[in-house]
Amino acid sequence: MNVVKKLLEQQDAKIEMCTTDTENKLVKWLIGSLVAQTTLLFALLSYLRG
Repeated sequence: MNVVKKLLEQQDAKIEMCTTDTENKLVKWLIGSLVAQTTLLFALLSYLRG
């Protein structure tokens, strides 16, 4: 019984680690998209002003 419990705890730890890694990648991607979108918006406004 203890062996099964330990294996389940290890699996939970691995899943949580993968989830955290995925969240970090998603946050980095979202910040990059926000910066790119803001840059494009300013470039467009600058172009339209002449």
